[in-house]
Amino acid sequence: MFPNSNSMVVHVRTSVRVLLSNSNISCGSLSLGAEGIQLGFESRRAHHLHYPFWKIRRKYQEAHALNMNTHLLSTAFRVWLMETLVSGFNYFVLMGLIYEPLWGTLIAHQVGMTTRIVYIFVFAYLLLRYVKEYETKDLIHVGFLWLVLELLFEWGGSFLMGRPVEEILIGWNIFAGYMWPYVLLTYLFSNLIVGVVPRQSKPS
Repeated sequence: MFPNSNSMVVHVRTSVRVLLSNSNISCGSLSLGAEGIQLGFESRRAHHLHYPFWKIRRKYQEAHALNMNTHLLSTAFRVWLMETLVSGFNYFVLMGLIYEPLWGTLIAHQVGMTTRIVYIFVFAYLLLRYVKEYETKDLIHVGFLWLVLELLFEWGGSFLMGRPVEEILIGWNIFAGYMWPYVLLTYLFSNLIVGVVPRQSKPS
């Protein structure tokens, strides 16, 4: 038995509406899917393009988090190089060729190391006169920098010269009158003393 024409028309219209409705949903889904894929590609492309800058920015933030006075430290390194040249003249020329023939090894060492302590303070003073922006912790950083550099230079240079460890350690024996540990303490604390003590002594 066939339905009448009105029923058929209603049925066809309903079917068309359902098909159109399903078609719109599918197209919308496809559209959203395509947009998601496009956004995904753009996000990955932006990540790859900006990754080196992000990495550099992170390194800068980490360095900034340490809050180190890089200007003072770099200048302190150059000052240490100049001090090393003066110390080479003090050791090889003054101590080796003048003091030791006159007064012997121990007195030559004592005179040379006392002289070295004095001019380390002079270099620290000149450094802080040149770099005037610093805090107390910056002076501690410089002290550790100078100490580590000097220890590396001492042991590395001594081994390159073929000096045995026993000979190197002679200068460490303060009970026999040698003064090398005092020189190392001067490297560590000279900037702190020069930078902090005058400030505290100024009247408020």
